[in-house]
Amino acid sequence: MILLLVFSLCSCNKKDEVEEIKYPVITEKNGVKNYSWGEYQPTILTLGDSIASGYKLSSITLRYSSLMKNKTNTLEMNKAVAGYKSSDLLLQIKNSQFANLKPTPNVIFISIGANNVLSAVSEKISSYQTYLGLAIKTGKENLITEQLAKIQDDFNSSDMQDKFNKGINTFDAELPQIIDYINELYPNIPIFIQTIYNPYVGFKYKD
Repeated sequence: MILLLVFSLCSCNKKDEVEEIKYPVITEKNGVKNYSWGEYQPTILTLGDSIASGYKLSSITLRYSSLMKNKTNTLEMNKAVAGYKSSDLLLQIKNSQFANLKPTPNVIFISIGANNVLSAVSEKISSYQTYLGLAIKTGKENLITEQLAKIQDDFNSSDMQDKFNKGINTFDAELPQIIDYINELYPNIPIFIQTIYNPYVGFKYKD
């Protein structure tokens, strides 16, 4: 959160210069900090997938961009879309959907990449849930273990590994392009990439 306390006002005409750095006035009452920016109130632009959009949360006010807005008294601009892969975000940017945003963002957060590898099993999730669910209903431990073993074997199949690698390679190729395009649109604005993680934590993979 400390990173949000300093925002740069960037000149649209001078790509390599920063006009001014603004700091908030921080006051504290009853252990609660308050951030006051005066006439200047920074805007946080959030891009990406379900993690950024707040998918499945009981309220979008609980998504991290909204929490940052409320915590630091900043403006929120959330353009994230649940289910997006890096190719979807790249297409959004190429189609100029983020050009000339008003107010101009002062910092950009990007959460993208998980769906690049999650999509490898998306078409099989339903069958996994069905057969595993039926096994659980029987209450027979041997059937549950058997279904879990089948899922594990499927994850370790050469076909699935190829799909995982394709998703990872696509992400590796597209993330630098995403950053480059955003830098062209909004030079000098800080970009933070986060939630690049392994969505299959808990599964054992063959080397």
